[in-house]
Amino acid sequence: NGYTGRGSGTSYATPAVSGILALMIEANPELSPAELKEIIKLTAERRGEATQPEVDPFWNRDFGWGMADAYEATKMAIMLKEENLTGSIDVYSQVHVTNSSVNQSNGLHVIEGMAWSQAGTISAVEYRIGSGDWKSAAFDETSTQLAALERFTWMVALDLDALAEGNQTVEFRALNEQGVQSLPVSVSVMGTGDGASNQASGLFGALPTSGYFILLSIIVVVLLWNSRTDAPLGIVSNEPNASIDAAIAADAEMAEVIDGVLVAEIGDGK
Repeated sequence: NGYTGRGSGTSYATPAVSGILALMIEANPELSPAELKEIIKLTAERRGEATQPEVDPFWNRDFGWGMADAYEATKMAIMLKEENLTGSIDVYSQVHVTNSSVNQSNGLHVIEGMAWSQAGTISAVEYRIGSGDWKSAAFDETSTQLAALERFTWMVALDLDALAEGNQTVEFRALNEQGVQSLPVSVSVMGTGDGASNQASGLFGALPTSGYFILLSIIVVVLLWNSRTDAPLGIVSNEPNASIDAAIAADAEMAEVIDGVLVAEIGDGK
């Protein structure tokens, strides 16, 4: 019937997915069956168009949620363990990235996505760069509460010049009404570091530019103070002419002494 030539189906997928599950359980034995399923689904490489987009925007009748990625699935299992999120994930909350590209008109890196809940409501979508603080993504607010499976779009625009130079990981999560987060998704962006002039780093660590110059000014003042010339110990006369005459007389006496010494040395040399 041509089934074997078709090259797909649960019979083909089961051995591979079983092996991936074994890797995930070895990496994080505390994962629940629902978490295991959600991780494999979220980290899969999508294939085909959505068969029932009104129910799920990614599921395809032939490819399911896509091609399972053993590396990404195991990496997420480890991440949940390291961040103590195992058992604290709302597997019904969904957050997905649909676009990540640079806007050529303004140079901003725009990341867009969608979020929804399979059972409940999403209250917010948040993002963070690296291990920084969580911030709210932009999305259209509605006066009515979204029901289960009702999706909304969100967006984040990043100034690449304001990011440190090199690859930066941007992580996203959805929060339900109780503040419990979904599995996170992440994308990589390339920071230029060109706008990092408001940060000065080096011997004193990262300082705002203003703080750096204040510190530099203090150091200069201290160095000048330490290198100052000590004040004379004598008392200067209030009579300028007398002081000058005394200095001239002293110089004349010193000159006579030096001349006498030189004459004596010359005489001895002869």
